[in-house]
Amino acid sequence: MRLIKLDHTLGFVALIQDVGQIKMKKLLALITALWFATSALAGIVGWLTSETRGWQFIQQTGGMRVGTPIEKDGKRMLPIKYDVTGLTTVTCKPTIMNSGLAVRRIQAVGSNGKIMLRVITQVVEKTSPGGPSNFADLTGIPRGSYDVYYEIAGDPEKLLGRIEIK
Repeated sequence: MRLIKLDHTLGFVALIQDVGQIKMKKLLALITALWFATSALAGIVGWLTSETRGWQFIQQTGGMRVGTPIEKDGKRMLPIKYDVTGLTTVTCKPTIMNSGLAVRRIQAVGSNGKIMLRVITQVVEKTSPGGPSNFADLTGIPRGSYDVYYEIAGDPEKLLGRIEIK
């Protein structure tokens, strides 16, 4: 295989080979393999860079607010307003900005009338959702009234509100 030129256009590196030495089917197979390899790598980067964030980080990026549970895509979900970029004031004025981060997910764990939330962030990828609207999956948490906290149940400073799961 003879390398003629590296082309960095459109955000990817394409190898342009001497077409006389390779059949069109093999070239298409190579392009398809490169396409799938870069798609698979994208999810791995987010997973490798994921990090659970503490209360101080949440406050520095503008705070968070919980909404009323809803049904979304057949699941009970808790709407949460939180913007990891630090561009939105939710409950307090942001003091830091993070243009390279996205919310990977917001974890919810419930027991004894309390729900604890944790934000997991990752490096921004093409498929990363953005903006201040997020959801925590309430699947597995029984119906009832709950106090919602960040990280630690019972800490009055981290109380985000009270919800009713119907």
